[in-house]
Amino acid sequence: LKAQRNAYGEEHTIVAQTLVRRSALLAQSKHAYYSLLDKEKAARINKRIGREVEEEKEILKEEATTLFKVGTLQQERGNYDEALDNFYASLQIQRRIMGNQSYSSSVEVAKLLCIIGKAHHQRREHINAIDAFAKGIAIYKKVGCDVKKQHSDDSSMPGWVVKCIKDKTLFAVVNKDYWSDPNGV
Repeated sequence: LKAQRNAYGEEHTIVAQTLVRRSALLAQSKHAYYSLLDKEKAARINKRIGREVEEEKEILKEEATTLFKVGTLQQERGNYDEALDNFYASLQIQRRIMGNQSYSSSVEVAKLLCIIGKAHHQRREHINAIDAFAKGIAIYKKVGCDVKKQHSDDSSMPGWVVKCIKDKTLFAVVNKDYWSDPNGV
C-alpha cells in the first residue's frame, strides 16, 4: 500500500482497491474496526475520483469471492464460527451488488445458502441449517435448477434436508432435541 501511494498518489483507483482487499483480510482476522476504516477510506477515494459504479461492483465481487474462499477454508479446518462469519459477509455483499430481485434469482446465492446450511449442520444447529437450505432450495426452484445437479460434486446438501423441509414432523421425530420451533421452516 505504501509503495502504491508513493507511485500513484493518495487518490488513485489502485490505492482504493488495495484498501478494500486489506479491509477484507482485516475483517476475517477479527479486526472489524480497522476493516471499517479501510473501507471508508476506499469509499472516500472512489467518490473523490468519480470512480465508475461498475468498477466498484467488480471489487465487491472480488471481496465476496475472497470471503467465500476463506470461509470454505475455515469450514474445512472445523472453524465453523469463522466460516459462517465469512459466508454471511459474502452473502451480504452479494445482496448489495445484485439488489433484492437479482439476489433472489441467483444460483450462486442458492449454492452459498446451502453451504451455510452445511456449516450450521456441522455445528449441530439444525434449525438454522434447515432455514438456510430451505432458502437455497427455494431459489433453485424459482430459477428452475435441479438441486441434486448443483450439489453433486460436494456433500453440502445432506440427504435428510430435502425430506425434512417437505415433512417437518419427520424431522421432529428424528431430531427431537433440535426442533424447538414448529414454524421454523
